[in-house]
Amino acid sequence: MKPKIFISSTIYDFKDLRSSLKYYFEQYGYEVQLSEYNDFTKDLDSNSYQACLDTIQHTDYFILLIGYRTGGFYNNKEKISITQKEYQTAYECVRQNKAKIISFVRDEIWTIKEDRKALEELIKKNYSNEKEIEIEEITKLPVHSSVFANDASFIFNFIDEVSRKNEMKNAIAGEGNFPNNNWIHPFKTFRDITDVIKSEFNIKYSLSEESIRFNLKNELFEIAKEFYKKSNGKLVKQNNWGAFARNYISKDLNTPSKMPFKYFKWLSIYALVGTATTVLIGTYFIDSALESGIFLKFDNSTNTYKQSIISKYLIALKSKIERLKKAEELCKSYNSKVISKYESIKNFPDDMEIQIDNLDIFPFLATYNLQEDVCNLSVGLFQALEGNFKKLDELVLHPNSPFEIENERFKYENPTDDDITEVLKSNE
Repeated sequence: MKPKIFISSTIYDFKDLRSSLKYYFEQYGYEVQLSEYNDFTKDLDSNSYQACLDTIQHTDYFILLIGYRTGGFYNNKEKISITQKEYQTAYECVRQNKAKIISFVRDEIWTIKEDRKALEELIKKNYSNEKEIEIEEITKLPVHSSVFANDASFIFNFIDEVSRKNEMKNAIAGEGNFPNNNWIHPFKTFRDITDVIKSEFNIKYSLSEESIRFNLKNELFEIAKEFYKKSNGKLVKQNNWGAFARNYISKDLNTPSKMPFKYFKWLSIYALVGTATTVLIGTYFIDSALESGIFLKFDNSTNTYKQSIISKYLIALKSKIERLKKAEELCKSYNSKVISKYESIKNFPDDMEIQIDNLDIFPFLATYNLQEDVCNLSVGLFQALEGNFKKLDELVLHPNSPFEIENERFKYENPTDDDITEVLKSNE
């Protein structure tokens, strides 16, 4: 359910700002209530004033804008304006912990109020004793109407009400509690308002981007979850059985590896029970994130978008998952062949050194490396989306082959990104 925002102000002098704020909030997924819009939630059988007050009762955030004008009155006898009544209704919701108020006042009004207050104090101090100006006349100076405030007395008193001036005085004197939600933010520009809103609402991304990030994090969480299990109450990797044999493999694919029999046996167990991690792994939201372009970064030196570390590793993760699916399928068909081939040594002592053809265990070793990469990538990307890039910055992925000499050969045989870029840009 979308959070609801009610924007309260005089309409005439805040028309453009109100519509801008509505558009701004809706981009971030909030439902915005403005009484002048047709999508305003209301009971047509209710009085228009009461409909607004009823709507406030069901809002999550009340945004108050105070400007130059008083606006229409809700109660003319008691001089309570419509905007003031809306605020009072919202503050009752605050007392009940049902809503939060964020108040803004035009900087010019705030400045005039403070300047006139200072002027009043100055005149009282320097001239009242000389009877050049009567005290009654001095007290009228701060609240006289002008181009900037059509009813200065009302507007300044309303600001005092919103700042809970009397409650603050009483609390300071030890005669009551300090009031809540009495901050008032002066503003000159739209940016002044959005800076406060972003801080108060913890807004970072648009609703569409927030949705992609949220779903992507959930998908990364589920991917990482596939590689862990609990053993004796402790969290361990699913592929632990395959880790030991890797320390004994030769550097060259064509040179047999020598290892204690138990490690080969454990590798066979891993191939049997630890190579089905991708059955439940999907990449729907990885694909959505890559297609959206939200993780690209703009390079102002070239006026183009480039990969960020997140987009780079999302592409790597998608590729690794696709390769892992194929590798795990290969393990299924290979395992029975390997078990059959080495049937004669199944009763060897665990510590007896045996010789293994690397081609027989290549799929298992490659699968293990891919699992490690997918797991580390999903954890690193999840942490990066949380704001911690340490794991991604330090991440080193496994090369294509488990065998060192093979990888050296690949370096000379496979073109680099720069090689392909040169071909793509060449006119020949």
